[in-house]
Amino acid sequence: MKEQTVVREKKTGELGVVIKDNFNLCSAGEIIVVFQGHSYGETTAIEELEVVGPENAQANFRQCGAGMGEKCCKFFVVVDGSPVCQRFGALRDSLIEIEMTSKRMPSEPYPKCQFDLGDVGC
Repeated sequence: MKEQTVVREKKTGELGVVIKDNFNLCSAGEIIVVFQGHSYGETTAIEELEVVGPENAQANFRQCGAGMGEKCCKFFVVVDGSPVCQRFGALRDSLIEIEMTSKRMPSEPYPKCQFDLGDVGC
């Protein structure tokens, strides 16, 4: 199953997003899923999941906290001048591991993970 795919756990109805298994934790028939409300991934049997669709988070300079120091989302990156969300992308593990000014690691699903524009002084 492709990374950045939203899935639903069949038994509980819990939603999550598939991430890459960079540490080879999964056995055959398993993937890593970050379930809503959590900041870490869990190995999960593919047969226990149903695909909801692509995650499609849209990063935004202000709503992701650019220029707000520690309040900036740790997964917010800029590529060729454009904001990009890497919360469930290829850079996820690297961004978690490196020391940086940005500290916020939201557990809420997109777009609830972002600041309300009123909260950031717009």
